[in-house]
Amino acid sequence: MYKVLLWVHSNIRWFVLALLVLAIVRGFQGWFGNKEWSDTDKKVNLFTMIFVDIQLLLGLILLGVAPTIRLALNMGMKGTMKNGQIRFWAVEHWVMMLIAVVLVHVGYAMAKRAEASVDKFKKSAIFFTIALLIIFASIPWPFMRVVRPLFRLF
Repeated sequence: MYKVLLWVHSNIRWFVLALLVLAIVRGFQGWFGNKEWSDTDKKVNLFTMIFVDIQLLLGLILLGVAPTIRLALNMGMKGTMKNGQIRFWAVEHWVMMLIAVVLVHVGYAMAKRAEASVDKFKKSAIFFTIALLIIFASIPWPFMRVVRPLFRLF
């Protein structure tokens, strides 16, 4: 079960990243281009939030079954914090991702509540961009100290 969940979680990130980039581009184009907020904009933001939530759910399930987390629990907080690899998974990754999810939700909610189109675009562009930056910083890229493949195979 762990390997299947990890495969899905690792590969669905590309959909999340693509949707976030799409929503951000549309947000900045609408904001600076003085465009009208459309049903398409609303749907892009909604699908972005849904995929972010799916990714969060998969990540939370992985927290419960990952051997790295079990190891962290056995090591205790002091041992976990001394080991960069274990600390990344047990503390840094999921906390930063949770913050990013909250920012996506706040951006979606604020855009939904805003009355003027320019404000809808502005809110979603700003909050989604901050969320994307946090996500980029929290993904285990090949150039980071914690390395995972870009595309996970079974």
